[in-house]
Amino acid sequence: MNKKSTIQRIKLQRLDSLELFSASNSNKSFPLHYHETFCVSVIEKGAFIENSKTALQNSLLISNPLEIHKNSAFQNLDYSIKTLYISKDIFKFALGKNKVNNDFLLQNLITNNFLFDKFNQLSNQIIDSKNSFDSDFETNFIKFIEKIGQFKSNKKNTSNTTEPTWLENTKQYLKTNLAQKISLETLANQTKLDKFQFIRAFKKQVGLTPFQYILLSRISLTKQLLQEGNSITETALDAGFYDQSNFANYFKNYVGVTPRNYQQSFNILQD
Repeated sequence: MNKKSTIQRIKLQRLDSLELFSASNSNKSFPLHYHETFCVSVIEKGAFIENSKTALQNSLLISNPLEIHKNSAFQNLDYSIKTLYISKDIFKFALGKNKVNNDFLLQNLITNNFLFDKFNQLSNQIIDSKNSFDSDFETNFIKFIEKIGQFKSNKKNTSNTTEPTWLENTKQYLKTNLAQKISLETLANQTKLDKFQFIRAFKKQVGLTPFQYILLSRISLTKQLLQEGNSITETALDAGFYDQSNFANYFKNYVGVTPRNYQQSFNILQD
């Protein structure tokens, strides 16, 4: 990379904990993962690949909630990107609950100068806000959501289909036991499948292996704990990471920065 890579994260208490991620001059790749929110990104420099789609400079890239994807730089060249993590509840508020149902998906790639300019205006206002916002910020943000909501995808949302009971039980078990050592044998025994049958069945249903799903769940928990100001050592143990080096490597692989840099760069803007 020719220039120093920088990263910034800002989380607001307003607008259902709206979060902004900003990375410049990066060529970081991200393995398979998903988000609970809509992720709306603008590519300010270079190109950014998501699955089989390539988002070019000045375009918008959107990941829908629970949409499994991986990202990489185009030909390992630097890119600069800003991402807003927007909850489905914000879309429901802006567009109406009758329009934002379980099948509501946005197009993954959008080329629209108005949306691009409005995104940059809003994201720069968040970065420069220093805990204060123009009175029109929320109004302009809702107008942005209303506009982007017009780019609805025709794809069928498969992430909200009814899960088999064994999968619901497995996810619940994982949620309540993340801090413990979890073996595939234990999970498989609960479903009355052998280990390899369980792995195949889980990946077919979820799109991730059990290991990938557990790892993402733990990373998600550590992000929350770090945001709350917990120490890195306590965070790792509370999420089931018993090797500090492995935790740091996994965290950087999925989040892009070390746990310490993540905690230091995460600002919480209050009303």
